[in-house]
Amino acid sequence: MFGIVETGVAFTQELTEQVVMENEPATFLCKLSKPQQVLWYVDGKCVKEEDENYLIESINDIHSLTIPCATVSDSGKYTVKVGDIESSAKLTVKGNVHLYLSVVSKLF
Repeated sequence: MFGIVETGVAFTQELTEQVVMENEPATFLCKLSKPQQVLWYVDGKCVKEEDENYLIESINDIHSLTIPCATVSDSGKYTVKVGDIESSAKLTVKGNVHLYLSVVSKLF
């Protein structure tokens, strides 16, 4: 499943911080200097390809992890690793304040 990591691989595009509203998609994207297998982590835990909460794609040297419908609990540190190198970025998911206020106002 995982290929041997070649030496001399580097990130030509690293992950960038993402800020999205709840229920919106969030995508982390990186590009390597040559095609290579990568592993994705969320707050230090490895993401499995079969995890339905994430869409992991790799096309040659471009790799992405997408959360199709982000929730506040998806906020955290996202990391992509290849061999000894890694790139990390923070995801902040902002809750829908208008929806929250609407629900709370109906309670009173």
